[in-house]
Amino acid sequence: MIQLLICADDLTGAMDTGVQFAKKGIRTEVLVGRQVDFDRIDPAVQVLVVDTETRHTSPAEAEEAIYRLVVRGLEAGIRYYYKKTDSALRGNIGAELGGMLRAGGKPLFFFPAFPKNGRTTSKGIQMVNGVPVAESVFGKDPFEPVRHSRVGDIIGEQSQARVRDCLPGDALAPTCEDDILVCSAETDQELETWSRQFPENDSLFLAGCAGFAEYLPNSISFVREQPEKTVASEKLVVVSGSVNEITLLQLQESKAQADLWIELSDRQKFDPSYTQSEEWQAQLRRIREPDCHLAVLGVGRIDLEHEGEFERQTPQSQHRDVVSSNLGSIAQDILHNIKDVTLAVFGGDTLYKLLSLADTRIRPCWEIEPGVVAAQLQMEGETRYLITKSGGFGSSDMIGKIQAAVNPCKEEF
Repeated sequence: MIQLLICADDLTGAMDTGVQFAKKGIRTEVLVGRQVDFDRIDPAVQVLVVDTETRHTSPAEAEEAIYRLVVRGLEAGIRYYYKKTDSALRGNIGAELGGMLRAGGKPLFFFPAFPKNGRTTSKGIQMVNGVPVAESVFGKDPFEPVRHSRVGDIIGEQSQARVRDCLPGDALAPTCEDDILVCSAETDQELETWSRQFPENDSLFLAGCAGFAEYLPNSISFVREQPEKTVASEKLVVVSGSVNEITLLQLQESKAQADLWIELSDRQKFDPSYTQSEEWQAQLRRIREPDCHLAVLGVGRIDLEHEGEFERQTPQSQHRDVVSSNLGSIAQDILHNIKDVTLAVFGGDTLYKLLSLADTRIRPCWEIEPGVVAAQLQMEGETRYLITKSGGFGSSDMIGKIQAAVNPCKEEF
């Protein structure tokens, strides 16, 4: 029976939060799409993560999507809710928190920190590796830069909710004047301490990222099983649609060790028919060869001054969707044509397009490192192996770490 409903705005975020429960033996499933039939969910599932894919929608659409999902969850008898937000506070933060407030009718506790990945909240200010988020790489995002560092200011861009900052050691005691309590934390110990302040029998409306989700089992009683293990293929293919500088560095770091390394061309990114071309078929044959243990395909940096032919033919407002769709098609083609492969997808948009192109079910299993998730993918009646990562996560040698996790001496994935 579903005890906890997690509402995520993108798919890599849904994965890195869902795995916090799965790795502890709590049956967890991730779904894509807003139309959820709770009656058809496996009764053994205790945590359901729904990717509403609302990070890039209008604020009004995002708020309504969360509101409707939570209302349907309440009608289905679910008691606990978690609005999963981006740890760098990108997306429709205020609107989505507002949607949960409207549906739940109770104050909402917000824990934005993810200390294991360098995201901390200090006196209401969101920090990335010690730098205020608006001054970090996320403030330079080419599509949707984060313009404020105070969490309350980010919420206030899209919501009239009354926000109060809470510091470690404060009691979580909302008053009639409070809508959202932003709870600061700079360490995992502080997050764990916060998690033990909730009465177990109360219904709860919470928000945050994977950082606080790890400690939610302190507040909610779950039935636990032996965590699921699975064997992976040692052939690793990385498909990256992220333009985040952290991921771009990871791609560059992998260049020397890759058997095939491709910075995707203008045509590969913008031509919808690319996967039908002989060029792609030749690359696919190279990936399939037994001596190709690591292939890396990434979009590279955005160059606004030197647009290619296919890019010029694509309206700028459609760039993100077209590129992620093409990368999703490339990833699907790899899975369809190469059975013995582990696919790593960097970036939530690309992952969403991959899963929306096929009849799939996904179950997170464990973490390679914080925010980097190993999962089982049920696709076309077969079990495939998938690794997911948000563009902003991971060390510079991340691809090497992933390859080590699926190399020949592996026992378990």
